[in-house]
Amino acid sequence: MELILKESIHINLAMEDKKKEEDDRNKGKDGHGRKSDHRLGRNFYKGLFGDSINVMLAAAAYNLKRAMRLFLCLFKWVIRRLMTEGQWSVITYNAFTCAHVRSF
Repeated sequence: MELILKESIHINLAMEDKKKEEDDRNKGKDGHGRKSDHRLGRNFYKGLFGDSINVMLAAAAYNLKRAMRLFLCLFKWVIRRLMTEGQWSVITYNAFTCAHVRSF
């Protein structure tokens, strides 16, 4: 028995297989090689100088985001210390953890 399918179904299945292989390949990478993660995928600046400006701005934004995350963690630590030692110990401890902050 032979199964006859339309050509478009074959193309769609091939595209799905290719996409699945790409997803499997990207699972091993820990954030490396993905330009769109830090706004490097789209460049609005012209020429080689524009490319370097785009990279510098993306790096500055990434570092600023890390610094803000560190500041937030320190702020939460201070608030947590004040609440556990002071009169505001009614608020739960779990609301002020910094578990989401990655190592710097």
